[in-house]
Amino acid sequence: MKHSLRTMLATVAVLALAGSGCLSGSSSSDRDGGVFKSTDGSIKWKQTVAVPTIKGVGSFAVADVIALAIDPSDHEVIYAGTKEGGLLWSEDAGASWRQPRDPALRQGAVRSVAVDPKDICTIYATVGTRLYRSLTCGRTFQSTYEETRQNVVPRRVAVDWYNTETVYLGLSNGNLLKSSDHGMFWTNIFSGKNKAINDLLVSQADSRILLMGTEQGVYRSMDSGLNWQNLSEALKAYKDGDTVYAFAQDAKGETIVAATKYGLLRSKDFGETWEALKLVTAPGQVTIRTVVLHPGRPETIFYATASTLYKSEDGGVTWKTRKIPTKRVAAVLRMDPKQPEVLYLGALTIEK
Repeated sequence: MKHSLRTMLATVAVLALAGSGCLSGSSSSDRDGGVFKSTDGSIKWKQTVAVPTIKGVGSFAVADVIALAIDPSDHEVIYAGTKEGGLLWSEDAGASWRQPRDPALRQGAVRSVAVDPKDICTIYATVGTRLYRSLTCGRTFQSTYEETRQNVVPRRVAVDWYNTETVYLGLSNGNLLKSSDHGMFWTNIFSGKNKAINDLLVSQADSRILLMGTEQGVYRSMDSGLNWQNLSEALKAYKDGDTVYAFAQDAKGETIVAATKYGLLRSKDFGETWEALKLVTAPGQVTIRTVVLHPGRPETIFYATASTLYKSEDGGVTWKTRKIPTKRVAAVLRMDPKQPEVLYLGALTIEK
Protein backbone atom coordinates (compact mmCIF):
# COMPACT_ATOMS: atom_id res chain seq x y z
CA MET A 1 0.00 0.00 0.00
CA LYS A 2 2.77 2.47 0.91
CA HIS A 3 4.65 1.70 -2.30
CA SER A 4 1.50 2.44 -4.28
CA LEU A 5 1.04 5.69 -2.35
CA ARG A 6 4.59 6.75 -3.10
CA THR A 7 4.12 6.02 -6.81
CA MET A 8 0.87 7.98 -6.92
CA LEU A 9 2.30 10.99 -5.08
CA ALA A 10 5.49 10.98 -7.10
CA THR A 11 3.53 10.99 -10.34
CA VAL A 12 1.87 14.19 -9.20
CA ALA A 13 5.23 15.73 -8.29
CA VAL A 14 7.33 14.76 -11.31
CA LEU A 15 6.53 17.58 -13.73
CA ALA A 16 7.81 21.10 -14.38
CA LEU A 17 11.54 20.44 -14.08
CA ALA A 18 12.75 22.31 -17.17
CA GLY A 19 15.10 25.12 -16.24
CA SER A 20 16.03 23.86 -12.78
CA GLY A 21 19.63 24.46 -11.76
CA CYS A 22 20.79 20.87 -11.95
CA LEU A 23 19.61 20.50 -15.54
CA SER A 24 21.67 23.34 -16.99
CA GLY A 25 24.93 23.15 -18.91
CA SER A 26 25.71 22.58 -22.53
CA SER A 27 29.22 21.44 -23.40
CA SER A 28 29.95 17.73 -23.46
CA SER A 29 32.97 18.22 -21.19
CA ASP A 30 30.80 19.30 -18.26
CA ARG A 31 28.24 16.51 -18.62
CA ASP A 32 30.20 13.76 -16.91
CA GLY A 33 28.55 14.28 -13.51
CA GLY A 34 25.41 12.98 -11.85
CA VAL A 35 25.11 9.31 -10.85
CA PHE A 36 26.87 6.28 -12.33
CA LYS A 37 25.66 2.68 -11.85
CA SER A 38 27.43 -0.66 -12.06
CA THR A 39 25.51 -3.96 -12.10
CA ASP A 40 28.57 -6.22 -12.12
CA GLY A 41 30.52 -5.19 -9.07
CA SER A 42 32.33 -2.20 -10.62
CA ILE A 43 33.60 -3.73 -13.90
CA LYS A 44 31.33 -1.65 -16.13
CA TRP A 45 29.56 1.62 -15.37
CA LYS A 46 26.67 3.50 -16.96
CA GLN A 47 25.73 7.13 -16.35
CA THR A 48 22.12 7.20 -15.10
CA VAL A 49 20.88 10.79 -15.25
CA ALA A 50 17.58 10.81 -17.21
CA VAL A 51 14.92 13.18 -15.83
CA PRO A 52 11.49 12.98 -17.54
CA THR A 53 9.73 16.36 -17.79
CA ILE A 54 6.67 17.80 -19.49
CA LYS A 55 9.02 19.06 -22.23
CA GLY A 56 10.76 15.73 -22.79
CA VAL A 57 13.57 13.84 -21.13
CA GLY A 58 16.05 16.08 -19.36
CA SER A 59 19.28 15.21 -17.61
CA PHE A 60 21.30 16.11 -14.52
CA ALA A 61 24.59 15.03 -16.09
CA VAL A 62 26.10 18.41 -15.24
CA ALA A 63 25.32 18.12 -11.53
CA ASP A 64 27.82 17.43 -8.76
CA VAL A 65 26.39 14.67 -6.55
CA ILE A 66 27.53 14.83 -2.93
CA ALA A 67 25.02 12.50 -1.21
CA LEU A 68 23.38 9.18 -2.05
CA ALA A 69 20.90 7.17 0.03
CA ILE A 70 19.10 3.90 -0.70
CA ASP A 71 15.69 3.40 0.90
CA PRO A 72 16.07 0.64 3.54
CA SER A 73 12.60 -0.68 2.69
CA ASP A 74 12.84 -0.56 -1.10
CA HIS A 75 16.26 -0.92 -2.70
CA GLU A 76 15.06 0.45 -6.04
CA VAL A 77 14.36 3.84 -4.48
CA ILE A 78 17.47 6.03 -4.42
CA TYR A 79 17.97 9.63 -3.35
CA ALA A 80 20.70 11.88 -4.76
CA GLY A 81 21.76 15.15 -3.17
CA THR A 82 23.51 17.63 -5.44
CA LYS A 83 25.92 20.45 -4.66
CA GLU A 84 23.72 23.19 -6.12
CA GLY A 85 20.67 21.63 -7.76
CA GLY A 86 18.77 20.26 -4.78
CA LEU A 87 17.36 16.74 -4.35
CA LEU A 88 16.50 14.07 -6.90
CA TRP A 89 15.12 10.59 -6.43
CA SER A 90 14.60 7.46 -8.49
CA GLU A 91 12.01 4.72 -8.05
CA ASP A 92 13.46 2.40 -10.69
CA ALA A 93 17.04 1.85 -9.48
CA GLY A 94 18.37 4.90 -11.29
CA ALA A 95 16.77 4.38 -14.71
CA SER A 96 14.95 7.70 -14.32
CA TRP A 97 14.98 10.54 -11.81
CA ARG A 98 12.68 13.32 -10.65
CA GLN A 99 12.76 16.31 -8.35
CA PRO A 100 10.31 17.37 -5.63
CA ARG A 101 7.66 19.91 -6.55
CA ASP A 102 8.70 22.07 -3.59
CA PRO A 103 11.06 24.82 -4.91
CA ALA A 104 13.12 24.70 -1.71
CA LEU A 105 14.21 21.14 -2.53
CA ARG A 106 15.09 21.92 -6.15
CA GLN A 107 18.06 24.16 -5.45
CA GLY A 108 20.96 24.44 -3.03
CA ALA A 109 23.36 21.91 -1.50
CA VAL A 110 21.85 18.64 -0.26
CA ARG A 111 24.66 17.20 1.87
CA SER A 112 22.74 14.35 3.49
CA VAL A 113 19.55 12.31 3.00
CA ALA A 114 17.98 9.72 5.32
CA VAL A 115 14.84 7.60 4.94
CA ASP A 116 12.80 6.31 7.86
CA PRO A 117 13.49 2.52 7.92
CA LYS A 118 9.90 1.78 8.98
CA ASP A 119 8.03 4.35 6.89
CA ILE A 120 9.10 4.73 3.26
CA CYS A 121 7.19 7.99 2.92
CA THR A 122 9.18 9.77 5.65
CA ILE A 123 12.30 11.39 4.20
CA TYR A 124 14.84 13.81 5.70
CA ALA A 125 17.17 16.01 3.65
CA THR A 126 19.54 18.78 4.60
CA VAL A 127 19.34 21.71 2.18
CA GLY A 128 21.59 24.69 2.78
CA THR A 129 21.02 25.83 6.37
CA ARG A 130 17.84 23.79 6.88
CA LEU A 131 16.63 20.26 7.50
CA TYR A 132 13.48 19.32 5.61
CA ARG A 133 11.13 16.43 6.30
CA SER A 134 8.56 14.86 4.02
CA LEU A 135 5.76 12.63 5.31
CA THR A 136 4.25 12.25 1.85
CA CYS A 137 6.91 10.37 -0.13
CA GLY A 138 8.44 13.61 -1.37
CA ARG A 139 5.25 15.31 -2.53
CA THR A 140 5.52 18.00 0.15
CA PHE A 141 8.29 19.01 2.55
CA GLN A 142 8.38 20.89 5.84
CA SER A 143 11.37 22.69 7.34
CA THR A 144 11.97 21.18 10.79
CA TYR A 145 15.29 22.87 11.60
CA GLU A 146 16.95 26.11 10.52
CA GLU A 147 20.50 27.06 11.42
CA THR A 148 20.81 30.81 11.99
CA ARG A 149 24.45 31.02 13.04
CA GLN A 150 26.81 32.38 10.42
CA ASN A 151 28.84 29.76 8.49
CA VAL A 152 27.13 26.84 10.26
CA VAL A 153 25.17 24.28 8.22
CA PRO A 154 23.68 20.82 8.80
CA ARG A 155 25.99 18.15 7.40
CA ARG A 156 24.62 14.73 8.39
CA VAL A 157 21.17 13.40 9.27
CA ALA A 158 20.61 9.89 10.62
CA VAL A 159 17.54 7.99 11.85
CA ASP A 160 17.47 5.42 14.65
CA TRP A 161 16.29 2.22 12.93
CA TYR A 162 14.82 0.77 16.17
CA ASN A 163 12.99 3.88 17.38
CA THR A 164 12.44 5.95 14.26
CA GLU A 165 11.11 8.90 16.24
CA THR A 166 14.76 9.52 17.11
CA VAL A 167 16.66 11.59 14.55
CA TYR A 168 20.22 12.95 14.77
CA LEU A 169 21.58 16.03 13.00
CA GLY A 170 25.31 16.77 12.81
CA LEU A 171 26.43 20.36 12.17
CA SER A 172 29.51 21.92 10.58
CA ASN A 173 30.56 23.47 13.92
CA GLY A 174 30.88 20.06 15.58
CA ASN A 175 27.57 20.09 17.44
CA LEU A 176 25.24 17.09 17.33
CA LEU A 177 21.50 17.56 17.79
CA LYS A 178 18.89 14.97 18.70
CA SER A 179 15.14 14.91 18.19
CA SER A 180 12.75 12.44 19.81
CA ASP A 181 9.70 13.45 17.77
CA HIS A 182 10.65 12.91 14.13
CA GLY A 183 12.66 16.13 13.89
CA MET A 184 10.24 18.73 15.22
CA PHE A 185 12.14 19.70 18.40
CA TRP A 186 15.88 19.43 18.96
CA THR A 187 18.33 19.14 21.86
CA ASN A 188 22.09 19.63 21.63
CA ILE A 189 23.73 16.41 22.87
CA PHE A 190 27.34 17.03 21.84
CA SER A 191 29.41 20.19 21.48
CA GLY A 192 32.48 19.82 19.32
CA LYS A 193 35.39 22.22 19.08
CA ASN A 194 34.32 23.76 15.80
CA LYS A 195 35.30 20.55 13.99
CA ALA A 196 32.68 19.64 11.40
CA ILE A 197 30.81 16.37 11.75
CA ASN A 198 31.58 14.46 8.56
CA ASP A 199 29.67 11.25 9.29
CA LEU A 200 27.47 9.63 11.90
CA LEU A 201 26.91 5.88 12.14
CA VAL A 202 24.06 4.17 13.99
CA SER A 203 25.13 0.62 14.79
CA GLN A 204 23.23 -2.13 12.97
CA ALA A 205 23.84 -4.32 16.02
CA ASP A 206 22.36 -1.92 18.58
CA SER A 207 20.87 1.44 17.60
CA ARG A 208 21.85 2.94 20.97
CA ILE A 209 25.49 2.74 19.87
CA LEU A 210 26.64 5.71 17.78
CA LEU A 211 29.94 6.48 16.09
CA MET A 212 30.69 10.06 15.07
CA GLY A 213 33.54 11.12 12.81
CA THR A 214 34.69 14.74 12.63
CA GLU A 215 37.45 16.78 11.03
CA GLN A 216 39.51 16.06 14.11
CA GLY A 217 38.12 13.50 16.50
CA VAL A 218 36.17 10.24 16.62
CA TYR A 219 33.58 9.77 19.35
CA ARG A 220 31.37 6.90 20.51
CA SER A 221 28.18 6.78 22.52
CA MET A 222 26.70 3.60 23.98
CA ASP A 223 23.47 5.22 25.20
CA SER A 224 21.89 7.07 22.25
CA GLY A 225 24.04 10.15 22.72
CA LEU A 226 23.66 10.71 26.45
CA ASN A 227 27.37 10.14 27.09
CA TRP A 228 30.34 10.25 24.71
CA GLN A 229 33.80 8.72 24.69
CA ASN A 230 36.72 10.24 22.77
CA LEU A 231 38.45 7.44 20.84
CA SER A 232 41.65 9.38 20.16
CA GLU A 233 43.70 7.05 22.35
CA ALA A 234 42.69 4.04 20.25
CA LEU A 235 43.67 5.92 17.08
CA LYS A 236 46.91 7.58 18.17
CA ALA A 237 49.04 5.03 16.30
CA TYR A 238 47.65 6.31 12.99
CA LYS A 239 48.66 9.84 12.01
CA ASP A 240 45.50 11.84 11.21
CA GLY A 241 43.39 8.72 11.75
CA ASP A 242 40.98 10.82 13.77
CA THR A 243 40.08 12.89 10.69
CA VAL A 244 37.18 10.87 9.32
CA TYR A 245 35.49 11.41 5.98
CA ALA A 246 33.08 8.44 6.01
CA PHE A 247 32.09 5.25 7.81
CA ALA A 248 30.80 1.92 6.52
CA GLN A 249 29.47 -1.14 8.33
CA ASP A 250 28.18 -4.59 7.44
CA ALA A 251 24.54 -5.60 7.86
CA LYS A 252 25.10 -6.97 11.38
CA GLY A 253 27.20 -4.04 12.59
CA GLU A 254 30.08 -6.38 13.43
CA THR A 255 32.66 -4.71 11.20
CA ILE A 256 33.26 -0.96 10.82
CA VAL A 257 35.61 0.64 8.30
CA ALA A 258 36.49 4.32 8.52
CA ALA A 259 37.83 6.34 5.59
CA THR A 260 40.28 8.67 7.30
CA LYS A 261 43.05 11.09 6.38
CA TYR A 262 45.49 8.29 7.30
CA GLY A 263 43.73 5.72 5.11
CA LEU A 264 41.25 2.94 5.86
CA LEU A 265 40.94 1.83 9.48
CA ARG A 266 38.87 -1.17 10.56
CA SER A 267 37.26 -2.02 13.89
CA LYS A 268 35.47 -5.21 14.89
CA ASP A 269 34.42 -3.97 18.32
CA PHE A 270 32.73 -0.74 17.25
CA GLY A 271 35.66 1.55 17.85
CA GLU A 272 37.30 0.05 20.93
CA THR A 273 40.31 -1.04 18.86
CA TRP A 274 41.39 -0.31 15.29
CA GLU A 275 43.68 -1.79 12.66
CA ALA A 276 44.98 -0.21 9.47
CA LEU A 277 44.23 -1.86 6.15
CA LYS A 278 47.26 -2.11 3.88
CA LEU A 279 46.42 -0.12 0.78
CA VAL A 280 48.08 0.26 -2.62
CA THR A 281 48.97 3.83 -1.69
CA ALA A 282 50.97 4.96 1.32
CA PRO A 283 49.23 6.38 4.42
CA GLY A 284 48.06 9.93 3.81
CA GLN A 285 48.99 9.84 0.12
CA VAL A 286 45.43 10.05 -1.26
CA THR A 287 42.08 11.35 -0.05
CA ILE A 288 39.46 8.65 0.46
CA ARG A 289 36.04 10.26 0.65
CA THR A 290 33.87 7.15 0.53
CA VAL A 291 33.93 3.44 1.42
CA VAL A 292 31.37 0.60 1.40
CA LEU A 293 31.25 -2.95 2.73
CA HIS A 294 29.37 -5.94 1.39
CA PRO A 295 26.42 -6.34 3.82
CA GLY A 296 26.91 -10.09 4.28
CA ARG A 297 30.63 -10.45 3.52
CA PRO A 298 32.54 -7.58 5.16
CA GLU A 299 35.79 -8.86 3.70
CA THR A 300 34.55 -7.38 0.40
CA ILE A 301 35.44 -3.68 0.50
CA PHE A 302 35.18 -0.88 -2.06
CA TYR A 303 36.68 2.56 -1.72
CA ALA A 304 37.37 5.41 -4.10
CA THR A 305 39.99 8.11 -4.48
CA ALA A 306 39.94 11.03 -6.89
CA SER A 307 40.22 8.89 -10.02
CA THR A 308 40.42 5.25 -8.97
CA LEU A 309 38.08 2.64 -7.50
CA TYR A 310 39.61 -0.08 -5.33
CA LYS A 311 38.09 -3.46 -4.54
CA SER A 312 39.21 -6.16 -2.11
CA GLU A 313 37.53 -9.53 -1.58
CA ASP A 314 39.90 -10.73 1.13
CA GLY A 315 39.56 -8.08 3.80
CA GLY A 316 42.16 -5.75 2.36
CA VAL A 317 45.01 -8.23 1.80
CA THR A 318 44.91 -7.65 -1.97
CA TRP A 319 43.24 -4.97 -4.10
CA LYS A 320 42.00 -4.64 -7.67
CA THR A 321 41.88 -1.18 -9.22
CA ARG A 322 39.74 0.43 -11.90
CA LYS A 323 39.43 3.96 -13.20
CA ILE A 324 36.21 5.65 -12.19
CA PRO A 325 33.88 6.43 -15.13
CA THR A 326 34.23 10.22 -14.97
CA LYS A 327 36.87 12.94 -14.94
CA ARG A 328 35.32 14.24 -11.74
CA VAL A 329 36.14 12.99 -8.24
CA ALA A 330 34.30 10.05 -6.68
CA ALA A 331 32.45 11.80 -3.88
CA VAL A 332 30.11 9.09 -2.65
CA LEU A 333 29.71 5.36 -3.23
CA ARG A 334 26.73 3.17 -2.25
CA MET A 335 26.04 -0.56 -2.52
CA ASP A 336 22.58 -2.03 -3.05
CA PRO A 337 21.90 -4.01 0.17
CA LYS A 338 19.71 -6.56 -1.66
CA GLN A 339 21.92 -6.86 -4.76
CA PRO A 340 25.49 -6.18 -3.61
CA GLU A 341 26.82 -6.45 -7.15
CA VAL A 342 24.99 -3.18 -7.87
CA LEU A 343 26.92 -0.01 -7.01
CA TYR A 344 26.08 3.68 -7.36
CA LEU A 345 28.69 6.44 -7.59
CA GLY A 346 28.20 10.18 -7.24
CA ALA A 347 30.69 12.47 -8.98
CA LEU A 348 31.97 15.84 -7.77
CA THR A 349 34.01 18.58 -9.42
CA ILE A 350 36.97 19.68 -7.29
CA GLU A 351 38.25 23.16 -8.06
CA LYS A 352 42.00 23.25 -8.60
